[in-house]
Amino acid sequence: MDKLKLIKILVAALTFFIIFGMLNAVTIIYQKTRAPEVPASALSLAQPAGSTIENFKISDSNLFVLIKNGGLQDRIIIINPRQPQNQTVININ
Repeated sequence: MDKLKLIKILVAALTFFIIFGMLNAVTIIYQKTRAPEVPASALSLAQPAGSTIENFKISDSNLFVLIKNGGLQDRIIIINPRQPQNQTVININ
């Protein structure tokens, strides 16, 4: 009789873990697929007037933009599309 109760408890616990794990997996997959994307029109490089984009490249999910003129040194701006407010500027020359 005790073995039967132990098996019932074990089955109930395993069922709980399976259901909990599946709900957790579905939640994570839903959150990953519904990540908000930043529209291209909302991105600002905050460069002075007269600056020109000479070249750009997308690599490792980052956008590298070569900017010249505008009264400043030539520079490369590195932008992560998921966090466009965190821009890295590398001055050239």
